[in-house]
Amino acid sequence: MADRLCHRAWGIFVVTTAISVAVLATALAANGQAAADKAYPSAIRVNSVARVITPPHATTRRAFAAHLTFHRLTYHVITATISSVRFPSSGGTFVVRVRNIPTQSLCALAAGRGVIFRGTYRCAGRLFAHRGRVRVNNATATKRWSVRMTVQTAGVRRNFHWVVVVGAKVPPPTTTTTTTTTPAPTPTTLPPLPTPTPTTQTPPPTTTLPPPPTPQPGFQSTNWSGYFVQTPAGGTTDVQGTWTVPTLNCAGTPNGHVAQWIGVDGESNSNLFQTGTESTCASGVQSNEAWVEELPAAADNFQSVATGDTIIAHIWQVSSGEWQFTLDDVTAGWQETLLQPTAYSGPGTSAEWINEDPTDASTNTLFPFADFGTVTFSNISFDGSLPNLSLSTNGIEMVQNGSVLALPSAPSSGGFSVAYE
Repeated sequence: MADRLCHRAWGIFVVTTAISVAVLATALAANGQAAADKAYPSAIRVNSVARVITPPHATTRRAFAAHLTFHRLTYHVITATISSVRFPSSGGTFVVRVRNIPTQSLCALAAGRGVIFRGTYRCAGRLFAHRGRVRVNNATATKRWSVRMTVQTAGVRRNFHWVVVVGAKVPPPTTTTTTTTTPAPTPTTLPPLPTPTPTTQTPPPTTTLPPPPTPQPGFQSTNWSGYFVQTPAGGTTDVQGTWTVPTLNCAGTPNGHVAQWIGVDGESNSNLFQTGTESTCASGVQSNEAWVEELPAAADNFQSVATGDTIIAHIWQVSSGEWQFTLDDVTAGWQETLLQPTAYSGPGTSAEWINEDPTDASTNTLFPFADFGTVTFSNISFDGSLPNLSLSTNGIEMVQNGSVLALPSAPSSGGFSVAYE
């Protein structure tokens, strides 16, 4: 009897102890969970499961202890910082750092055309650091450029965004020159000269010269009009351009197509990496799409754009065999880029700024060409500098069936125009 009472008391004590430990551990886990949620509201939570292992059955009449184990709560608080967002007009450098990156993550950097990155954008361990450079601002107005950082991990995408401000160039001080004018002496009055006898002279014959010849583009194409720059292999590493999505004359060309783009290669080889916009008239109604294409693959249409929107396109080489692009709709306020650089094996022998009559992939023939009026390519650059363009040297006019359909202007002020003929 005493033995039974002893065992019963011992069992009650152990069960009570186990329940107390379980309740205390659950409360601590809940409090820890709440504190972590409060401290890291935007964290990616990993493995927050509490698991209880039950003790063996009491009928074994052996002393037992409640076994309570918890998985450790682990948080990945991904933070991203930029070393500076304000620069003088001379530009400068900065560093983007990302900490606490989970393994098997992808990182990508993108920026406006006033910011330059070099090197690959890949996560390395739990810390990512990359240096960028802000271009010189020669304008008399402050420039603002976007810098974006994206971390993709386990189906979760974290985006960070900064605005880099570059100061305006201060104009030189205006100098005022004071000129003292000395009055001229009073002229001496001379007697009048004798009146000459008039003589009749026959004017020389007038010779009419023909007007100088109008400069003509040096190249013709059935589907391109614009400009190109040709380089040795590997000489093309960076191309930029800006244009406005045109308003088509869909009444005159109800099923017409036209595209504007920048690209690398394609002028003298079958490779081509390009991005731009295409405008279409379908039964008299205009629509526009933004796209990127790497031949021989088909174009990837990634976003609709509105007529009249300002587009900034940029293609550059990140490292040997790896390329990146951005396309900004400045009017709508969005940017498209690749999560990480893409492999491209083109030789890099040319850069283009083109107004094109696209090809119908289903028939491998050109679409009817749309009346686009006039499109202006501005802020064009090649490897970071203004390209050396000449209408007779590297201008392209579009000619179909003996008729000129699109004609580029002479280059001026960092750009040119293409007119529908």
